[in-house]
Amino acid sequence: MDKIHHYDIHHELGSGSYGTVYYATDTKLMRPVVIKIVHPERSTEKQIREQILEEARIASAIQHPNVSAIYEVGEYEKRPYIVMQYVPGRTLEELLETGGLNLQFVLSISIQIADGLAEAHKLGILHRDLKPANIMVTDGGLVKILDFGLAKRKESVELPDTSQKNMEKSVNPESSRFGTTAYMAPEQFVTLRSSQQSDIFSLGVILYEIITGTHPFSMLHNSDQTQIIRKIRAVKPTPPSKLRPEIPDTLESLILKALEKQPTNRFKSVNELHEALKTLMKTMDFEQGMIPGESSALLPSPSPQNKKDKERDKGQRTGVFSMLTEFFLQKDKNDVPENSIAVLPFKQVEDKNGHHTRYFGLAMADAIATRLAQNASVTIRPPGTFLSLSDQSVDEIEAGHKLETEYVLTGSFFSSEDGFTLNWQLLEISSKTIYAGNTISVPSFDLVKVQSEITDEIFDTLFNLGKLEARQEKATFENLPIDLSEQYLEAQAILSRFLWGSNNPKDLKEARLKFEEVLEKAPKFAAAHGGLGRTHLNYVTNGFGGPTHFMKAQRHLERALELDPENVEAKLQRAYTYLWRGEKEQARRDIQYLLKHNDRNPEVLLGAGIIIQLDGLHREALRLLGRALQKSPAAATQIYNRRARLNHYLGQLDLAWLEVNKGLTLEPEHSLLRTTEGYLYFREGGYEKAIPILESVIKEDPKRRVTHPTLAMCYVRNGEAEKAAELITDELLSIASTDCEMAFRLASYFVVEDNISEALHWLRKAIYLGYENYPWVLENPVWQPLKDNEDFQEILSDLERVFETNSKRWNKFLEDFWE
Repeated sequence: MDKIHHYDIHHELGSGSYGTVYYATDTKLMRPVVIKIVHPERSTEKQIREQILEEARIASAIQHPNVSAIYEVGEYEKRPYIVMQYVPGRTLEELLETGGLNLQFVLSISIQIADGLAEAHKLGILHRDLKPANIMVTDGGLVKILDFGLAKRKESVELPDTSQKNMEKSVNPESSRFGTTAYMAPEQFVTLRSSQQSDIFSLGVILYEIITGTHPFSMLHNSDQTQIIRKIRAVKPTPPSKLRPEIPDTLESLILKALEKQPTNRFKSVNELHEALKTLMKTMDFEQGMIPGESSALLPSPSPQNKKDKERDKGQRTGVFSMLTEFFLQKDKNDVPENSIAVLPFKQVEDKNGHHTRYFGLAMADAIATRLAQNASVTIRPPGTFLSLSDQSVDEIEAGHKLETEYVLTGSFFSSEDGFTLNWQLLEISSKTIYAGNTISVPSFDLVKVQSEITDEIFDTLFNLGKLEARQEKATFENLPIDLSEQYLEAQAILSRFLWGSNNPKDLKEARLKFEEVLEKAPKFAAAHGGLGRTHLNYVTNGFGGPTHFMKAQRHLERALELDPENVEAKLQRAYTYLWRGEKEQARRDIQYLLKHNDRNPEVLLGAGIIIQLDGLHREALRLLGRALQKSPAAATQIYNRRARLNHYLGQLDLAWLEVNKGLTLEPEHSLLRTTEGYLYFREGGYEKAIPILESVIKEDPKRRVTHPTLAMCYVRNGEAEKAAELITDELLSIASTDCEMAFRLASYFVVEDNISEALHWLRKAIYLGYENYPWVLENPVWQPLKDNEDFQEILSDLERVFETNSKRWNKFLEDFWE
């Protein structure tokens, strides 16, 4: 089967007793879907047809982020079918293949399952077939409850149906009309009825299984149906702590309460279970400060005042717990690399003068981490990973355990009229032993001395321990005047604040001025040239400036590499300039070189994800961005924004919304995330929702040019073309001439405005500047009116050939890289 109406069939996902499930593309809305269609020989059975329709009615009534959506129900060649949301990821059944899961991961999953199930129960809908195979976890941490095929409304009557029961037994001995036997509640075998409490029992079985790695009624799958039913009805499960001693007593009690034989002894509702799980997560006080947005995850949700507030609260709540799920999903994959060092932000003991920013200690530690990372035998977790810890007290050993490194480098500093003092130490996590450390006291802060003394002593220590094959050569540093050390770190600190938090152009301007002052007195300081080049480049990529900033970025990055050929930051940023100069092959070669030699550097992973996104390899880009987030949670808002865009390219709008909600939970005023939020409303036709959001972004930041094309498209669709035209200024056109993504946004605006010649002009410009995202140009709903335009088809044809070539090269490289 190749097609069902406007759905293109790609491949079969599975087949059952009455139908087949396919992965397909909705060619009208350009999104991936799953289609369940009845077998031809069974399509005339009245009971099957009624069951398909009932499943669609029930599931489509539940609108919740943790429940898979139903899009359509219909018939094809007299065969009933259901079109469902495609959810990329892995089932709990697949995750359980390696045994029990991380405790915090279990809690964050369970909270999401309970949240979705509570919504179904609120509507009077029982799932009746909860099991690990029906719970999907996306790579972004979102949990989806699948398959409401056996669901019933509470008020519906359940009567025995011997013929149906016998038919299903003959197909699958572990299934019944009430669900999968191993996850059924004891009373269901007696009353032949389901209830909220039977769903709670099923969730209790899942909780037990994902924590211990075993079913509470062990050996079920090797038993016959009679033995399975007997054990569920009569045998008490082994306390989970007997199988996993570190399980808290409160968690064990919660699970065993859900598994009580008598329904009245279980939780009264899924809501009660949901709140118990949230309370438990809060009392565990885990990973304090390690996870973006954690504090808000554990706070009670405020009482919403209206429907709009309720929707926002639901989105943010789901976003927070999916953040936690993603974090612990990644954490379970990690091993402790040899010679791995977590560099914590240095703590300021006191600052009587009050002139150091919150980010100063982070910038100081980052400068040291950069030097350490130049040794290929050492793996560095940079201090940007701990951005949220820069004003908190944290146990260093605990931090090392949680981030799974062999060592942790920590320090504190203070300045006074008498000078600058820094205390530092390198601790081995497993033995809690200090292997190196010292106190540096100088009349005034000297970055060169701090970098050289700390890095040289750490390398000597590792060599003497037999951890390095050769002694590291003593570092040679640029001649940076002592009085500029603090100024340079202030510039880096402010740039970090812009990149990983504020996205405020005032920070970008302040960083630029400080870098310029440093270079005026130290023109051969490579790191400052690299920082200034990156600052100018961010003027371009954020829509604050055009060709002038682009040329300055090129000049300073080239100078940084002349002075320091191993400067990773400058190499990465230079790759972007190659891309936007039309030298795409050179950009790809540079990125691949950096990936090969700096595969644990989160900024390299992020940069590679961006360039691969522009080449149209969306799933590969998502994977790289996921790894970047794992290495540097501090980059969360930027990564969530990128992943939102990638998911909407793939037609997965609910996952795009999830990423936006996660980002806005961390930074509610982040202008790029709010621009993406406005675009998603535009994509859904919600212009009345998009316009106020985008207008507020521009009002707060008139130079945020990247927002203008999106707002202009909303104005045109909303019948306000004159307002739209006012946004397309000469300055905007100038900026778009140096930024491929901005050029494509502008091209899309001209399509909406029905100015086809300008649209094609800017599309060609975007492609020349590096926008070779063929799948999105092909599938973008905005561009569908041009599908019969000869010039557009010619551009698409050329772009397809380039995309195929790029895909082959990237896939070959990434195959080796992932290994």
